[in-house]
Formats: sequence, structure tokens, C-alpha cells
Amino acid sequence: MRDIHQMTAYLTEVAASVDNYCKYLNQDSNEYAKILGYVFRVHQDQIRKVSTQGLALILIYLKDVNEDDYGKYIDVYAKKVDKILKRSNTLDEQFEKMEKLKKTIE
Repeated sequence: MRDIHQMTAYLTEVAASVDNYCKYLNQDSNEYAKILGYVFRVHQDQIRKVSTQGLALILIYLKDVNEDDYGKYIDVYAKKVDKILKRSNTLDEQFEKMEKLKKTIE
């Protein structure tokens, strides 16, 4: 039973972080629920060490990626997203660094 509560708490924190990013970006956070569900089911091993805010930022950047390519992007993002969060003072800095990282994948 404890695992279910931990998973629920984790997903709730991710959803709250996605909502905060969406408010900043003036986007609808509901668009990310499907992405979160898919990533959590299919790519759980890749994201298990990523912070909740880090996963939220990854989800923002997966929105325009083909579902079949999520794994490729998650591999790169999961290794660097928490460092980006620690080294950024503003949301704009986070987005700038994620954009640079995204270009290395494309």
C-alpha cells in the first residue's frame, strides 16, 4: 500500500510542477496528462532518478516530439535536467538550457 501512496505523491508533484510551467508559458496543463501517463508507464526506468520538477520540465519538451521518439529524448534529458535546474536562476534560463540540449538531439 505504501508504494501506491508514494507513486501518487510523486505523480501529484510532477503534475503540480507541470501546471506551474504551463502557467508561466500560458499553456493548458491538461495536454500533458497523456504524456505523463505514457512516460511513466513506458519509460519508468529512465526517469526513476529524475526529480519531480525535472520530469515536469522534460514533459514540457516532449509535447512536440513524436511518441515513438520519447525514449531518445528522455535518455538525454534525464541525465542533464536536474543539473539544469540547479544551475538556473530563472525559468527563462531553464528553457534556454533545455533548448540548447534539445538541439543536440535533433
